[in-house]
Amino acid sequence: MERIAAIGPENLILGLKAFDIDTFFTNSGEEASVYIKEIKSGAKHGIILIIKDVADKISKDEYKKLQADHLPAILTIPGLKFKDEEYLLKLKKLAEKAIGSDILK
Repeated sequence: MERIAAIGPENLILGLKAFDIDTFFTNSGEEASVYIKEIKSGAKHGIILIIKDVADKISKDEYKKLQADHLPAILTIPGLKFKDEEYLLKLKKLAEKAIGSDILK
């Protein structure tokens, strides 16, 4: 079975361990890039979630190279500072669908 990995600050992604998601703690774009390469080389993850604030610290060229392969898919998720209503609504609907409850009240 393909696993999910999450990259970002410990205070934002630690709770994902409860959902059996592999977590990699960092605030650094450079370290996140290393983690992504490590995860991709292991070939057991289908999805990599990365906090947007951390993803933004990776150079655009490097990020494009990291996303070149279909799998694992690299998806950015908002951090605490993100306020885009459309994005939050989409995330809220995904959470409701996944766990049957609105956890983003």
